[in-house]
Amino acid sequence: MIKVSAPDLPSIHTTVLLVDDDPIDRLIGETIFIKTKFADSVITQNSIISTVNFLSDLTNRDLPQIMFLDLNMPFMDGYDFLDILKKNPSLLNENCILYVLTNSISFIDKERITHFPRVRKLLTKPMTKALIEQILKDMKRLSLSD
Repeated sequence: MIKVSAPDLPSIHTTVLLVDDDPIDRLIGETIFIKTKFADSVITQNSIISTVNFLSDLTNRDLPQIMFLDLNMPFMDGYDFLDILKKNPSLLNENCILYVLTNSISFIDKERITHFPRVRKLLTKPMTKALIEQILKDMKRLSLSD
């Protein structure tokens, strides 16, 4: 976990959970989240099993506010996590914003992801500053419409 404690950083004051089996993609994500001041802290997990165990041990107050979930992972993939989440919705706070990451967005993934209403959006990796800026614009737009 990377903690950003400088009080003058204009972050969205949130904890991000990044789940990705690729160490390079995790490092890119952490770096982008910190450099763009997207979050106060970034927690990473490298598998679905470790993610479920990690989330199960947290109290509701400690759950992440935003989650980025890699779709394509070995053994258990992002869809497996989404299925687990449907059966165990308390793994994430109901207000947690969930983004799914993939290397290439196929028509099948676009269609299949619609069956998971908790997913805000399907995003193409790698994580970039422009992608984070777009997410922030979307979050601001959605909060204004609430």
